[in-house]
Amino acid sequence: QRIRRICSTQSEYDKHISNLAGYFCSNGYPITVVKESMNRAATLCRDNLSIENLKTVNSRIPLVFDYSAGTENLHKVLRQDFTILQGDESISNLFKDPPLTSRRQPPNLKALLTSSRLPRSAGSGNPGAPRCQVCDFIITDPCFSPPGTNYSVRPGTFDCNTSNVVYF
Repeated sequence: QRIRRICSTQSEYDKHISNLAGYFCSNGYPITVVKESMNRAATLCRDNLSIENLKTVNSRIPLVFDYSAGTENLHKVLRQDFTILQGDESISNLFKDPPLTSRRQPPNLKALLTSSRLPRSAGSGNPGAPRCQVCDFIITDPCFSPPGTNYSVRPGTFDCNTSNVVYF
């Protein structure tokens, strides 16, 4: 559909769709699936594809609870007793539709004690300083071979302030 929408002429579309079909076939897609998709895309009108799909607005209020055994039946209870909430005038204006209930994983000991963020800089910022933790692991040889390979790499000079470094 994207090629149909982007290409303004039929000849341009034909060229790009044949390139794409060759790509899919060379990557192991069955030829029948590729041809069916090409035929389906060919029947679409380019003008209709340019129209944006408007998303429907969801008016349901999310109600999120920590997962526990006590909240298992909460969704069912809210669904069954929603008519009671609709009977109250002050609440019926807020909840036109039943709330969208979901449960999340509560915090556990691992999540409280560890962080998923990496430290900003492991180096001291002063290359070769006695407290620098990075400089001890930097290979200073003029040539080295990465593990499991047969070729040599001749890196430049690196220190703890070097950016875009790949660690093996």
